[in-house]
Amino acid sequence: MTLGIEAMNRCFYLMRVGVSLAKTKNESMNGFSKNKAIIVGHMVRLCKLYDGYCLHICKRQLELAGIFQRLIIETEIRMSYLIKKGTKVSFDSYILASYRSEKETIADLNKKGQERELSLIEKRIRSTILKRLKEDKISQQKLLKNKVWNTDGKDTRAMLRALDREYEYSYLFGTSSRWVHGNWLELRLYHLNRIDKYWQPNLSYGQPDTRLVIPITVLCLRVLLRYIKWAKSDPDEIISLLGKKIIEAITIIDEEHEKRYSKREI
Repeated sequence: MTLGIEAMNRCFYLMRVGVSLAKTKNESMNGFSKNKAIIVGHMVRLCKLYDGYCLHICKRQLELAGIFQRLIIETEIRMSYLIKKGTKVSFDSYILASYRSEKETIADLNKKGQERELSLIEKRIRSTILKRLKEDKISQQKLLKNKVWNTDGKDTRAMLRALDREYEYSYLFGTSSRWVHGNWLELRLYHLNRIDKYWQPNLSYGQPDTRLVIPITVLCLRVLLRYIKWAKSDPDEIISLLGKKIIEAITIIDEEHEKRYSKREI
């Protein structure tokens, strides 16, 4: 775990440097077009999620780190899909799908507005939503008619299938979903202690180990490499080479840990 934590620190540093790079002086000074900004925003989101993940790993709070793990995986899948398969239609559908809860709010406020005068807070909520829709060039009518709430109409499994990675669904996304939703398996493993046929509350946190740390760190490094290749922001491949070296090193650590852990289990 000492080596794992060191790898996490280096990974986090590279992620922050990588997302700060730009291909041209114009992008560096002025920023990115909207569709490019969606990819950049995903990379920034990953940096922040990984920061939170590292925090809970270092505090030995396995269950909380697991929540961040699920969010990291979800963000990586969508970002990788948009980089590899994204078209203008894909980005438009991603933006429109972001307004799902706003659709329900607008529909409710419109109905209430026909029956009575809206309160000040209701007017402010409605005004804010309509302003954001206008900025994204989405009409209220288009939002209210929309029934597709996934990018390109694809859920997470479908995006993985499009990336030829569907096998990862159960191993990564599906398994990590329990951290967010709190199913029975997660409750019995981390929040309850079984004594005979009864259960008692367990307020202690689980202890993270390299089986949790290294795969997520490798995932973040790989998406970083994918990002800077897409952005063409590392022409000398300085970040790329460092990222690849860290992946090679920690993969060896992970394999060695698995060998020792398997022997102990046997």
